[in-house]
Amino acid sequence: MPSLPEIKYPYRLEQIAELTGHEDKVWSISWNPHPEHPLLASCSSDKSIRLYAYSPPSTPSSSPSTGSERKDKESEYNFRHVSTIATGHSKTVRSIAWTNDGRTLASASFDSTVGLWERSPSNADASSSASGDDSPETNKELGVSGEWELTTTLEGPDSEIKSVAFSTSSSSTSPSPYGNVGGLVATCSRDKSVWIWENVGDGEWETVSVIMGVHSQDVKCLAWYPGEDILASGSYDDTIKLYIDDPQDDWYDFATLEGHTSTVWSLAWEPLPSPSSSTRYLASASDDKSLRIWARTDTPKKGVLGHVNSSDQRWECVKVLKGHERSVYSVSWGHSPFSTDSSYEDAGWIASTGSDGRINIWSIKAPTNPTSHVPLVELIASHEDAHGIYDLNAVAWAPHTTTGGMEGVLASCGDDGVVRVWKVVKND
Repeated sequence: MPSLPEIKYPYRLEQIAELTGHEDKVWSISWNPHPEHPLLASCSSDKSIRLYAYSPPSTPSSSPSTGSERKDKESEYNFRHVSTIATGHSKTVRSIAWTNDGRTLASASFDSTVGLWERSPSNADASSSASGDDSPETNKELGVSGEWELTTTLEGPDSEIKSVAFSTSSSSTSPSPYGNVGGLVATCSRDKSVWIWENVGDGEWETVSVIMGVHSQDVKCLAWYPGEDILASGSYDDTIKLYIDDPQDDWYDFATLEGHTSTVWSLAWEPLPSPSSSTRYLASASDDKSLRIWARTDTPKKGVLGHVNSSDQRWECVKVLKGHERSVYSVSWGHSPFSTDSSYEDAGWIASTGSDGRINIWSIKAPTNPTSHVPLVELIASHEDAHGIYDLNAVAWAPHTTTGGMEGVLASCGDDGVVRVWKVVKND
């Protein structure tokens, strides 16, 4: 495989863990977003889900390791396998996703179903009673141990489900038998459909919308807008669609983003810069070897009942990123652990990967000028052959939490059946 010219990047990736155990390709990885449930999940063509508990170094450091320190890098982070979910799916588990509270895990399969999994409360209660310890450390340990139960199976699509995603908005959440799960969950399929379910309480989920005929080909990926119930989908038809719920009618597509010249494989919204701010950008990864950054270029307005006024929204491609030699299969957008130039607002880091076996890290900075939407983008790290000769299928940043220690950490998975965990560190 041809290589890009040798470039000295300001950062590099160092492997901190290699997680084995799957017996076939690993398609998707997902970090539990809740700090009391430090889990990394992976799914595979072997139809299983593996869960790994982790803990960061006791004294987190963002400084690069050199020389003899490098051999100790993996020992600073503790990753251990704690559970394997034999899902019962009859075909490949293609996608997994956590609810915002970290209590529920969804598995989407090529068998056209979605399983919702929750840790058995009886298991946790028994462990808590036996320990008699109510310390934060014990509670965190209980949050990753125990068996996982199938609580619900969602059915409806007629063909392979390619992706599943929970909304991050809490506007429609309802209590489940085991805790508070996400209010909405969406799937997309080979049959060109997008399905949306709502949790109506008592562990029951109700189909609220089946969107057909919007994409002309397979729908490959989904991503919910942070904090609001806006959904994005990417397709084999090379386009991205944005959807919103009409309170008086049904979900509908209000914007089409065009520019890619081949399949859109993955989508990622910019994480919320702060609780009071709005997401500015959407990133997309494509079979055309590029990533694109899209921005909403009008002034956001709210309509009746606080719903987004979609009729006036304008979305444009403001940046094209080229740094891969083959298809880009996955994009993940995380927070930057390092400070940024004062003339720009930090918009986080993007990780991308695909069939060239390369992981790229991009620094994204948003202009402070309100009339400009074009971000400053820099390729700050690039790692070749991250999984040897194998294609990479996904990358995912570790969650940004107040507990610290996981800044600049991301996971990757590939056709080799392995999950690898990396840390971005500064070059000398």
